[in-house]
Amino acid sequence: NAVQVLSRLLRDGGLKNSLEFNRMITATYEALANAVEHGNEGKKELDIHVHYQWCRGQLKVIIKDNGEGFDSKLVPNPLRPENLWKESGRGILIIRKYADKLGFEEGGTRIIFEKDLSNLID
Repeated sequence: NAVQVLSRLLRDGGLKNSLEFNRMITATYEALANAVEHGNEGKKELDIHVHYQWCRGQLKVIIKDNGEGFDSKLVPNPLRPENLWKESGRGILIIRKYADKLGFEEGGTRIIFEKDLSNLID
């Protein structure tokens, strides 16, 4: 499980701050959920590639799906009044809030987010 791998990586890497730990797990979970639900259209037989880089408290998460991609500029703002009560649509907002950097590549089939946690490791 990709979230369990990240959890181990962060803990073994010395991250003791539970708030930031939970934020990175949540951001990764949201990115994975988007890859499965939107990118791979719920088709469990399709692969999702996950890559983590962790060096001196710098975390980089890369998740690639097999979908057709999307334009991140066209994602509806979940904070607009007409979207507030929708059951979905907050994943990118959460990732953007928790990460220092967020980007999309390969036509939106690849998400990359980064977080500097160097001041929080032992």
